Amino acid sequence: MSWAPDNGYITTGKTKLIDDPKINVPAGFFYGNYDGLSKPPTFDLQLDGGFRATVDTSASEEGPIFQEILYNPKGESTSLCLVRTHRGEIPFISSLVVAFLPVAEGAKPVYKLMGSNTALHLVDRTTFGGLDQIINSRTFYNCDEYSFRIWRPKAMPGYLNVSSDVNTVHFPGECLGFSYENRPPDSLLKNAITPSNAADSISVQR
Repeated sequence: MSWAPDNGYITTGKTKLIDDPKINVPAGFFYGNYDGLSKPPTFDLQLDGGFRATVDTSASEEGPIFQEILYNPKGESTSLCLVRTHRGEIPFISSLVVAFLPVAEGAKPVYKLMGSNTALHLVDRTTFGGLDQIINSRTFYNCDEYSFRIWRPKAMPGYLNVSSDVNTVHFPGECLGFSYENRPPDSLLKNAITPSNAADSISVQR
């Protein structure tokens, strides 16, 4: 994935440098005390003057954080604004990724319940039984994640991790997730958790 500088995309703002080893992971926001004030801000993201998401960067002290919004643009261009919501706190952004959700012929539409006047804001996306984050976007003709969605592993003490060695060809119609609405990657579907005792249930909490 190639990254473009912000020249030509922004209308205001200043450039600041962060010297912290934790920034070497994908993220949209990492405070890193770039202003020397030790006061990570909270602010809003606004899409096309409407849809909003709140960013609380105090969590970025433990590492970079990100926000994800699925949105149906109203035109050929989209504006993103960082909106100050607290006096004395300055919004910032480290990176921005824009991707589209392609649909192969015969595949179910992705997030079909999302209308033209709605947006989906990510609450959580977890890969159970997996040990690694699924973040690599490759090509549409691949059975892995292709739209930059991040799937985070989650430790589930008391359960067993299981995996499948089923092989799929690198063609959409043969992918395990092809028939599911949100097109989960094969690397996700090949991992799972199961109770130590087959008679027990599984309880999942956020």
